[in-house]
Amino acid sequence: MKEEKSNKVTVFGFIKTALTQRASQVFIIVFTISGGVLSYISTLSTLYGSIWGPLLLGVAFLFIALLLTAIHQALKTLLQKENQLGQLEAYPKIGLQGIAGTREETGRILVQNISNAVSKVKILTISGITLFPVAGVEQKLCSVTRLPVYILLMDPTSEYVSVRAEETGSWSLKGYQDQIESSIDLLKKIKLRSANPNMHLRLYQELPVFRMLLIDNNVSVSYYPSDALGSVIPVFQFESGRPSFYHAFEKQFDALWNRSKEIF
Repeated sequence: MKEEKSNKVTVFGFIKTALTQRASQVFIIVFTISGGVLSYISTLSTLYGSIWGPLLLGVAFLFIALLLTAIHQALKTLLQKENQLGQLEAYPKIGLQGIAGTREETGRILVQNISNAVSKVKILTISGITLFPVAGVEQKLCSVTRLPVYILLMDPTSEYVSVRAEETGSWSLKGYQDQIESSIDLLKKIKLRSANPNMHLRLYQELPVFRMLLIDNNVSVSYYPSDALGSVIPVFQFESGRPSFYHAFEKQFDALWNRSKEIF
């Protein structure tokens, strides 16, 4: 299957190269033929001196215009197909599987992936206030009784809480701290309800770059912009494989986990 895609890309690439390298020759030939047709029609018009001369000239100009338009459209279509095939061919090479656009979609992804999880769940967020309350997330976490679950939240005493509050302008420092504390309390209740000895929570002191939901061999990731909440940014989904960005994100999560304070 990979060989077939590669062949398609090669064919379109060859056509594109041939057309672009010889575009001037193509148009010269077209204009030469067109010029010959016009000269022939002009000669007929002169010889016969009928009203058909101007009409034939008009038809010839129309034919030339349609021919040039068709050539242009064909070249444009071929280039578009080549570019699309090239992009699709590149996606699997970095492990990219899809993009989710909204917080609700991210919540659905988390719920679905937790339901099917068999090895691990890793969550990195700042406060979790836009994640854990999403319909179904709390219930699914409560249903995980043995699976290793690792959750990272920002320490409410971190100096970067105020930095983040100023960046987003959505809440005050106290409001942001209260949200983190609320998520910590919720996660403690979830751990009690699930009775999962493998559920762990740690708090970090740093300003994170990425927001991650890493479940089994898939990771959904977005970044924290300097002027908005992370929940409004599209979420990229990567699947493990070699090579894949999945491994880079998991490595970053593990490094931050090792530097963070244990809560339970």
